[in-house]
Amino acid sequence: MRDSRAESPGWSATLTPRGWGCALGAGLLGASWYAIGLRDVWYLAWLLAALVVVALACALVSGLLARFDVRVRLDEPAPFVGSIVVCTATVSHRLPWTASGRLVWDAAGRQASVPLRWVRGSDAAGVFDWHASARGPQEVRVTAVGIVDPLGLVRFDAQTHAVAPATVLPRALPGLPELLEAEVTASFGGDAGTAANGIGDGGIGGGALREYRRGDASRQINWKQSARQGEWLVNLPEPATRSERALRVDCDADAYRSDAEFEVAVSAAAAIVIHWARSGHVVEVRCAGQPAAISGDVDVLLRTLAAARCEADDGADEATAELLPGIVVTGIVHRRLMRALEMSAAGGTLITVGAAQGALPGAWRALPVREPS
Repeated sequence: MRDSRAESPGWSATLTPRGWGCALGAGLLGASWYAIGLRDVWYLAWLLAALVVVALACALVSGLLARFDVRVRLDEPAPFVGSIVVCTATVSHRLPWTASGRLVWDAAGRQASVPLRWVRGSDAAGVFDWHASARGPQEVRVTAVGIVDPLGLVRFDAQTHAVAPATVLPRALPGLPELLEAEVTASFGGDAGTAANGIGDGGIGGGALREYRRGDASRQINWKQSARQGEWLVNLPEPATRSERALRVDCDADAYRSDAEFEVAVSAAAAIVIHWARSGHVVEVRCAGQPAAISGDVDVLLRTLAAARCEADDGADEATAELLPGIVVTGIVHRRLMRALEMSAAGGTLITVGAAQGALPGAWRALPVREPS
């Protein structure tokens, strides 16, 4: 459960539709009295205007006495795209009487108003169902708490900034892990596991060494061999218990024809890393503009994908100069990616969500996927 709280930083008072009716009625009756000079009409105009003034005073007194304190709670702080998140706001108050009002929500840009009722000595609670439709960091907040005077003519709104943060995770593209394994098995037969890995299994054992990678513990470094070789070398575990796999998401805007196509690419990457992590692998996820995530925890990997952004990359020539892992997810093969594929002669699988691809260099193979209808 995730919650946040905030006290009211400001307030405002507005007429309700009933209040506007009374105010307009008072104005019209006043104009009628001026036209016909009938004293009884003036009394009616004065009565309606007095009701509005009294209601305004009651609303102001009620709102200022209440001293609202708002706490927002989400039943799931890390939902998947398309999930329904139950948002609950608990409003503490000091009203000595029963009153009605409203709660104004703003969930990732979507506005909603929920009715509330306060009872002396009890907190009020408002519930809002938020449809998490956009991937990435989001905020669910209560922007105002309103209370209506007993006559229903004036509403007092206390502004608040009670916020509950959420990270909307990408949903997995169904069927992709099975499709990928079938494609690799058809291409490599018994060596499918190593080919799908792209960077080789991390546990070889028997005193084997490999180059130091970011995230390795210092106790794994073989200091003697590192001094001899002039570079950091790490002892591989014996026996091997977990292999490593790597994936790169192409975040260059030139690779995608629309934002929706990029979202399909992120969903494809999510399906693969979930399958790998749940199979016991340590997974490395690379997205341009943020540090690579290396973990066997599904939540850590999905949060990295949730933060992925498709942007025009002015420095893409340098960004794609690195060797690519065995799995790359993209829309179409643009010029910079083609150059990176040529540099990564070991090959691998290019998962594409855009148009059909032509010939790829080296041992690279294309696996086209589409968003299910």
